[in-house]
Amino acid sequence: MSARLRALVVDESHVLGELVTRELHRADYDATVVSVGTAAAMRDALAHGPWDLVISEHGLPRFGGLDALQVLQATGLDIPFIIVSSHISEHLAMELMRAGAHDYLNKDQLARFLPVVERELREADIRRERRRTEEALRASEQRYRELFENANDMVFTVDLDGRFSSINRAAEQIMGYAREEALTMRLAQVVAPEDAGLVPHVPRLGDRTEVQRELVQLTIIGRGQRRIPVEVSWRSMIRQGRVIGLEAIARDMTERRRLEDQLRQAGKMEAIGRLAGGIAHDFNNLLMTVTGYSELMLERLDGDDPLRQTAEEILKAATRAAALTRQLLAFSRKQVLTPSVLDLNAVVSDLERMLRRVIGEDIEFVSAFTPGEAPVRADRGQIEQVLMNLVVNARDAMPHGGQLNLTTSFIKLPAGSTSFPGAAPGHYVQLEVRDTGSGMDAHTMSHLFEPFFTTKESGKGTGLGLSTVYGIVTQSGGYVTVDSEPSHGATFRVLLPRADEPVPRQATRGRFASLPRGSETVLLVEDETGVRELIRDFLARCGYTVLEAMEVPDAFTLFDAHADKLDLLITDVVMPQMNGRVLAEQLLARRPRLKVLYMSGYTDDQILVHGVATGAGFLQKPFTPDVLARKVRDVLDGPERAR
Repeated sequence: MSARLRALVVDESHVLGELVTRELHRADYDATVVSVGTAAAMRDALAHGPWDLVISEHGLPRFGGLDALQVLQATGLDIPFIIVSSHISEHLAMELMRAGAHDYLNKDQLARFLPVVERELREADIRRERRRTEEALRASEQRYRELFENANDMVFTVDLDGRFSSINRAAEQIMGYAREEALTMRLAQVVAPEDAGLVPHVPRLGDRTEVQRELVQLTIIGRGQRRIPVEVSWRSMIRQGRVIGLEAIARDMTERRRLEDQLRQAGKMEAIGRLAGGIAHDFNNLLMTVTGYSELMLERLDGDDPLRQTAEEILKAATRAAALTRQLLAFSRKQVLTPSVLDLNAVVSDLERMLRRVIGEDIEFVSAFTPGEAPVRADRGQIEQVLMNLVVNARDAMPHGGQLNLTTSFIKLPAGSTSFPGAAPGHYVQLEVRDTGSGMDAHTMSHLFEPFFTTKESGKGTGLGLSTVYGIVTQSGGYVTVDSEPSHGATFRVLLPRADEPVPRQATRGRFASLPRGSETVLLVEDETGVRELIRDFLARCGYTVLEAMEVPDAFTLFDAHADKLDLLITDVVMPQMNGRVLAEQLLARRPRLKVLYMSGYTDDQILVHGVATGAGFLQKPFTPDVLARKVRDVLDGPERAR
């Protein structure tokens, strides 16, 4: 099959074009030959190529071979250019070759025409292939350079002298050394001394076979002696069968280590929560017995009875112990949440003694409350946790002493206020905690409420305190801000919506007779003897008929005997043999009109595990007799249970 070939001939008379056509056809080429006689015609023809060959007459008076060569070169095309002339000197031929012509022929040497054409076509193919290879190599090098420079991990090479021979942008950023500086340093200068043995001995690599890829973890010492944990993959670089250095990819493990520390810390917090929940169950049962019988004792003692003061002290101690339990559960975030209208002044005042012990004697504690009550709707345990975390944070900022100010006030936020970004306009109660400690810079404040963020040294802080504050305040419909500067202390402001309802009054001692009463029959199921007897005695005093069961089988026996008279089941949630929810479901299947009140000293998650929702029909231990009386009446007078 004939080879196709397109030839552009520069020849005013078209004689050369005919000669070229004849010779190419004689060589069995499927040739297309076009003749042009001017620069404009040649440029137009080149623009509408492609062409395999350009052949030009040299001695034309108006547009000669050199002119044609310059037109071709101006296009940037790599096409074989052959000069043909009736007579051409050796000197002129060399000048044309130096100018860029590929070969020349005298018309009386046409026997060389076809060999010259075939040679130039082959060399043109070789040049094109070389260009493709070079372009592919350049593209490959560019891709490598882009990968090298834009990699998130450190990438660097080290020569046989142990010096850095290249580093990427990530290595500059992670180590803190500019490229020009790093290339004057040795690898040994940035590897922690204790990890030197993890680095292959670079100077000896030239006499060894290839180092196998290996992954190690070590510490790099960056600028300013900053220690950076990295995971490094080493690979030896081979040239002509010899090792010429090391190539390494190192991943900064700082963030991974931080996440691992967070996971370990979260595990510790979970363990604390489980421990706190287990302790709280037994402790709450004991406290309920102490507080309940103290209340009943005070009810029976006259105001001038010498034992009354003793009973009051017992009740105060038990109440403080209950508060400690709530705070332990709040710290571990295991408490049952019971939002109610609180007097923020009273919450702060009740906690003040403990706060003074927490901060120590070298810090002056100053508190100032807005006159009257400061009503907010929130969970008391959570608000106590907010206070505790803010005060502990302030204490840690004043290791050498200082002053801590704690104040409450009323604030009205108008529309468009910038004091608390994102806060809706309205009436609020503000809690302000101000210290004279070390303060914070803008970077620290921007991360302040992030979980696990802490500026304290390892082992001195969880990084959960302020994130917990933020979560609690936000969940309560409030807002929190902080103002601080280095060496000028910090001021935390917590804004909680002001409640419209009044703060409920505590029951007055000696006025149990005014509490709600009833005549219904109650089945009480409680495995803790002291708690069961306390509830039985108090409900009996309030007019109820109480059938008590220590174990679930006893409850079924009493139910079978009195099913038609029973109005209310009061049951502990977690009991041996059967939990309270299952017991209630079985009894309700036989008496649908039976009302149910659950109680427990366990924490929220344990109650939920047993299928009980903490709501209107639930009491968290310890509770006082007056709280029990009101809750029993609420449940009995409430709507029928949905079937």
